[in-house]
Amino acid sequence: MRADAITYKDYNAYSMLYLYHPFRKEIMRQVVANIHSSISAREQEMLVIYNNPVCHELIIKDGVFCKQREYPDGWGNGIFVYSNKNLQHSRLHRSLS
Repeated sequence: MRADAITYKDYNAYSMLYLYHPFRKEIMRQVVANIHSSISAREQEMLVIYNNPVCHELIIKDGVFCKQREYPDGWGNGIFVYSNKNLQHSRLHRSLS
C-alpha cells in the first residue's frame, strides 16, 4: 500500500510511531498536525520514537506529546521518546519500576 505522508490521517490505528528524521520541516509540520488531530480524542497511549529529532519543537508544540526519554545514539543525534500521556500514566513509567 502506498500513502502520501501529508494526506495520511489514520494514526489512531497505531500505538507507536518510529521516525528517523523522515521529512524536511515543511512536510513534518503537516504530518505532525495530522498525527495530533488523528489522536486528539484517543484514550490509549501513543509513543513516538524519534531518532535524529531535528523537528523536536514540532512534536511538542501543541502539547499533545511531551518528551519522556532521551537516549544517545552512535552518531550524536540522540533519540527522543514522546508520549501523549504524562509520565505517571505512561507505560514508560511502569517500565522503570
